[in-house]
Amino acid sequence: MGGGHFDTWVFVHNSRDGLGPEVLKKLLNLEAANPNIKVMHWGFEELRQEVFKLSDIDIASLLGPAPSSNDVHNLSFEDLQVVLLTIARQQPSNEPDLRPVPKAKLSANKLSHNVEILLKAGMRKASLVEVSVKHNPPWHNTQV
Repeated sequence: MGGGHFDTWVFVHNSRDGLGPEVLKKLLNLEAANPNIKVMHWGFEELRQEVFKLSDIDIASLLGPAPSSNDVHNLSFEDLQVVLLTIARQQPSNEPDLRPVPKAKLSANKLSHNVEILLKAGMRKASLVEVSVKHNPPWHNTQV
């Protein structure tokens, strides 16, 4: 298979639920037929882990720049409406409501300093979301 050109073969997929048994069987057969080559599969989580091994500059190049303080300051309901409509269309979570969020949550999650800054900046507009949902729910006059 590799002809001495590589020692690892990775099947990359976009399924968050993993691979089906037929695909896994094919990968095991491929590895058995090529004992000198390691056969692996990467899904969403493996790709996510690889992305966040990159430098901040490379991540920004891949995902786009983080919002600036000016972007956050100028955030309007129209900007939020797409997000709120998407949330409104999702099935309710079976997870318990964990509010209020403890103040130590950011440090407990071991998020980077930059992520902590972005989350705190985003919280400045939390009242906009609350007011918008109370007075103009995104699901009002919309099929969900």
